Amino acid sequence: DQRCYPLRKLLRIMSSWATTRHWCVVRMIFGMGGSTLILFHSPVHVGSMNAAVALSCMLIVAGSGVIGRVIYRKIHHGLYGRSATLQEVQANLGIIGGDVKSKFHFAPKIEQRLKEFEISTLTVRAGAWPRVWSFLSVGFHAKWTYFAAARELERVVRHHARQHDWDAAKLERRLVSAKSAIRGYMDAVVDVARFSAYERLFSLWHILHVPFVFM
Repeated sequence: DQRCYPLRKLLRIMSSWATTRHWCVVRMIFGMGGSTLILFHSPVHVGSMNAAVALSCMLIVAGSGVIGRVIYRKIHHGLYGRSATLQEVQANLGIIGGDVKSKFHFAPKIEQRLKEFEISTLTVRAGAWPRVWSFLSVGFHAKWTYFAAARELERVVRHHARQHDWDAAKLERRLVSAKSAIRGYMDAVVDVARFSAYERLFSLWHILHVPFVFM
């Protein structure tokens, strides 16, 4: 299977033999299944240096395949898809364009928090360590911003509900809808921010995976 997968891309006669996606799935199943069967078939201990090297290489290649698949799932939609999603969410909330009335116009503090979060998260840092720290801390930053925005939202919406005599059901619907909109917006921002980091990791994985396969 490891030899047939690249041959499908090179030989025209094999191009109609299922889709690339199906070939990739079969390749992954064979790669993981074969490694698992070898481990079950082998004794608990390694008897020779040659066997130790072969087993180590097999585990490295199998492990790198799993890591590559995880990274690929993070980037397979592409930056364009994530940017388009972010723009759709922004347009839906009305926070894109200066003359559009935001859905959070009644809570300017929330709107300001969201804008500051986007600017801070999507700003490209200079230097490797600031970029790494930004990548690692963006999840915590998003949770903290959401917590602060949700708390402010509850205060404002409950005050608005008392003024307009909303019942409990209507109040709960408005809170759930607004919190869902905030969460969707922040998830889209985080996806865009993390894409470039995952893309660089995938490029490094490609470079490291070549010697692993030869091993």
